[in-house]
Amino acid sequence: MLSKRRALGYEFTVEEWREATGFSVEELQGELSEIPGI
Repeated sequence: MLSKRRALGYEFTVEEWREATGFSVEELQGELSEIPGI
């Protein structure tokens, strides 16, 4: 998994991303579910 993420250019973990953006995974999923077609 780690090597795949690095191949795609993702050098951070979900926790690091949440801290950097201020988003939680639950909030992100909630916003995505409100977008038509997803």
